[in-house]
Amino acid sequence: MRVRRIVMIGDGGHGKVVRELIALTPNTVLAAVLDDRYAAQHAGRGAREETGEDARRERRDAHTGAAAAVSPGNGGNGGDVPEDGVGPAGAARADGECRLPVSAWRSLRDRYPSLEFVVAIGDNRARHRIVRELEAAGARFVRLIHPAAVVSPRARIGPGAVVMARAVIQPDASIGAHAIVNTGAIVEHDCAVGDCAHIAPGAVLTGGAGADEGALVGAGAVILPGRKVGAWAIAGAGAVVTRDVPPECTAAGVPAAVIRRADPAPVSAFPQPEPHESPGFRKPEPYPASSRPATKTRGWDHA
Repeated sequence: MRVRRIVMIGDGGHGKVVRELIALTPNTVLAAVLDDRYAAQHAGRGAREETGEDARRERRDAHTGAAAAVSPGNGGNGGDVPEDGVGPAGAARADGECRLPVSAWRSLRDRYPSLEFVVAIGDNRARHRIVRELEAAGARFVRLIHPAAVVSPRARIGPGAVVMARAVIQPDASIGAHAIVNTGAIVEHDCAVGDCAHIAPGAVLTGGAGADEGALVGAGAVILPGRKVGAWAIAGAGAVVTRDVPPECTAAGVPAAVIRRADPAPVSAFPQPEPHESPGFRKPEPYPASSRPATKTRGWDHA
């Protein structure tokens, strides 16, 4: 059976969890980790001149490890690691895992088309931006499901999505591409989770609820049946959403109420009344005696 070679983009806190998820996935090996924290290290090593037997051994070991990460026997297309931004010096560890800046993804993709990518970045907007660049280049994405997750065979999981340990995804639920269903989250039947959305640990989407593209449902939040968190909106940790959260808004509390709106409209965006001259206040003139309106007297009134 072919071994799938994975390139993980992002090596922060979320990346730690995805890294272990890859290790638990059968016939899958982490070939490279791309993160900008490795940019300076990679550039420094490339610029430094090295001499002596130790330096030659280090270069040889690094080259062997980097090439092994994508060799034909391991499911790659073979050949040496490309030198345009993905040079061997300092690019690989003894275990064969390459550590490179994020910009190296294009070189890897062009030289090894069989590689599959996962963007392990928790921030929805940052993940979305990188995913769009990869998609435009025709990159392939891997979906990762933890063996301790419970996923209905009737659920739909998009490419690049990750489902963490003890998550539950019920029948006819839909998880969008590059979405995150985090540890212990529950997505009930007929729910729809959009692309690049994030259902945080312990959050619950009850039957028919939704989280649109880029939405964040915070840890422990509950979305009641049929309610929705709009695109790029946030339901804060512990919130109970009883009404739809508008796009790009933040809602919090029990029941959840909108506490922040993104890009509020300026005052000039609202129609203003036409200017007009307001007459000054004048005390009404008393009726002159001759023109004072007559009053009717009732039969029981006496002068």
